[in-house]
Amino acid sequence: MEVAVIQLLAFLAVFFLVVGIRTAFKKREEEAHSEKPKIYQFFSHETAVLGALIGPWMERAFPAETARMRNDLIAAALPLAVFEVRGMQLFACLSLSLGVGAVIVILSLNVAYALLGSMLFGFLGWVYPGVWVAKQAERRKDRMSRCLP
Repeated sequence: MEVAVIQLLAFLAVFFLVVGIRTAFKKREEEAHSEKPKIYQFFSHETAVLGALIGPWMERAFPAETARMRNDLIAAALPLAVFEVRGMQLFACLSLSLGVGAVIVILSLNVAYALLGSMLFGFLGWVYPGVWVAKQAERRKDRMSRCLP
């Protein structure tokens, strides 16, 4: 048990070191990112790279879903592009899947549980950004309809 605690603390130490270094050396682009949600500001480079990788393929494979997401971004008045949301979907899927899998393996030493947890949290990481955009669009539409006479 002590080995698992030491491994977990070592993992957290490296994680916070990387996050601290990234925050310290991150260039401030306040005017370009001022209205974007904080998570998109913090991981702007990662979402842009991953979105450029997966965005064109997703647009060809799922044109109706891409059009719906584009309409939701416009309706929510979010200053994001579809490829940024796609990049966040892939980033959240990978990071949650790997993180949860590593924690489960460290704590339980059971690969089957780690695989199940990785798949579940990877799916949630993929779905949540799209659901969040749709929810923001719905909230803005509701606010606009309440303001009408």
